[in-house]
Amino acid sequence: MCTAHTGNWELCGQVAGAIGLPLVSVARPRENPWLQRHIIENRERMGQKIVAKRGAVRDLSRALREGKFLGLL
Repeated sequence: MCTAHTGNWELCGQVAGAIGLPLVSVARPRENPWLQRHIIENRERMGQKIVAKRGAVRDLSRALREGKFLGLL
């Protein structure tokens, strides 16, 4: 899944997780630790796995080998 950074892309990730698609998404960490924790918890609660933008290639390669879907904006 690849989409522009417009529209309700958060909903796409939530729906994918809710219907059981093993989705791994890339996200840039926020500077505010409270906000970062809140965003990650909400995304992962719905079934997504979030990886940090820095060093994401290794995690994404592993996810593909495991048959998971990738979420990229």
